[in-house]
Amino acid sequence: TAEDLKVTSIKLSRTATVAGSTDNINDFSNVALYDGTTRITAKKSLTDATVDYVTFSGEDFINTDVGIKITKGSQKVINAKADVPSGAEASDTNALGIAVNTDVSFTGLSSGTSGNPTLTTSPTSVDASTVNYMATPGAALYLVTLSAAGTLALVADPNTPAIAIQSVGGETQGKTGVVFSQFKFTSTN
Repeated sequence: TAEDLKVTSIKLSRTATVAGSTDNINDFSNVALYDGTTRITAKKSLTDATVDYVTFSGEDFINTDVGIKITKGSQKVINAKADVPSGAEASDTNALGIAVNTDVSFTGLSSGTSGNPTLTTSPTSVDASTVNYMATPGAALYLVTLSAAGTLALVADPNTPAIAIQSVGGETQGKTGVVFSQFKFTSTN
C-alpha cells in the first residue's frame, strides 16, 4: 500500500456442520481477536442469525488506536480465538471467516480514505470471494472439530513413600522439597 492503514471493523461469519439435529450457537463463546498472544478486542458472543456472526469495531478494540494498524508494505496475522464451553456439541465442526470484502473496513492513516480490501481465497476454496468461509463447509476451510470432554484418571504413583522419616534439625533449620505423595494423572479423550 501507499500508506499505513488501520483496520476499523471486522465481521467474522460462522460456517458449521452440526452432529445433532439443531444448529448450536453455543459451540463457542467469548470470541476475540489476537495479535500474537495479545488480545486486541473485547470478548464477544456470536449473533444468532441465518449465518451466525461477530463484528469487532470501534470500542471493541482495546487499544488507543481503535483498530489494527498495519504499516505500509507489511503484513499482520490476526488470530480469532474463542472459548469452547461445556454446552458445546461433540463432533460439530466450526470455522470463522470473512464472507465478503465489505465485512472488513480500513482507513488510510495519512489520507483518511476509507475502503474495503480485496480478499484472497481460502487454501483451495472454490469461491475466490471469501476467506475461510463457505455457506456449506468443505475441505477448503480450516475447520475445528469439537470433541467430547475427556476423562482424567488419578492413582497414587508406586514411588509414593509408604513410610519416611525426615530429620528437620533444630528450631531454625528445616527441609524443603519433602515428598509426601506422588500421583499419576492419565487423560483420555
